[in-house]
Amino acid sequence: MKSSKSSWVKWLNNKLNPVDSAGIVSFISSYQRIADTVLKHANIQPDDIILDIGTGTGLLAFSSLNYISEKGQVIGCDIDKECILDCRRKKNTIKDDRLKFMEGDIFKLPVPDSSTDAVVMRSVLSHIVDKRKAIQSICKVLKPEGRFSLYEPIDRYNTRFYEMIDISKMGKYKQQVIDAEEEIYHNKTDSLMNFDEKDLNQMFQKEGFKNIKYQLVNRETKYKMTKSDAEKWWHIDIGGDYVPGRASPYKLFQNYLDKKIVNHYVKEFVKQLHGKVIIFKSVQIYMWGEK
Repeated sequence: MKSSKSSWVKWLNNKLNPVDSAGIVSFISSYQRIADTVLKHANIQPDDIILDIGTGTGLLAFSSLNYISEKGQVIGCDIDKECILDCRRKKNTIKDDRLKFMEGDIFKLPVPDSSTDAVVMRSVLSHIVDKRKAIQSICKVLKPEGRFSLYEPIDRYNTRFYEMIDISKMGKYKQQVIDAEEEIYHNKTDSLMNFDEKDLNQMFQKEGFKNIKYQLVNRETKYKMTKSDAEKWWHIDIGGDYVPGRASPYKLFQNYLDKKIVNHYVKEFVKQLHGKVIIFKSVQIYMWGEK
């Protein structure tokens, strides 16, 4: 009996839309720009051994092949077995021996210590609660003077739901709703919410990394909302996306508010946003440095 693809593979393939045909694996342009920026900051050298942690559907791993010589090597690893199988299938279309994919946890990476010239990642630390421990693991596998380069969303800076509407319409519940949402966005046990650029910078510094630099990218996305859209935002991830295994805003708010108040908030949110254009603000970070 065939095993079905994991929800992570489906989600990533839908977002990145990788195409593997005629011996070429390509991704939609917005994600390709992210990959190229991460790899540029990694200062890849022709003969480097590159480790792509949390490779997913292979965005950074396949893109890295454009930066190395015939002597270079790219290793993509991921904790999700189905992601690795998906990447191996894509690799078979290009038949490039410089690239291999291995199943592995960031806390137990499938490469020897001090064996890697560059570690690259896209949206990996944002799914790990103990980021300090993950950074220690990265340091362990890098050679002396090895480099890291990453891209992460900083969801703590996202536009709040209460900022999208006239929150005064919530009456006596106004402050409770605001406080609950701020609690959600500053939850130290939530991997998506428990860090910002200062936290990451400090954690890498504490592990001895040097010449650390970062660039924040501020993004504004316009949405023309319908009643259906507004309702949908409560039942996927904050920000109008879906992250496998993550609780919806509707469920998250119930950790802090009575369900009756949450339902009232949803009703007000949907009523006010129907037919309106909103601007959702988000922040992403590129960070890079040396061991």
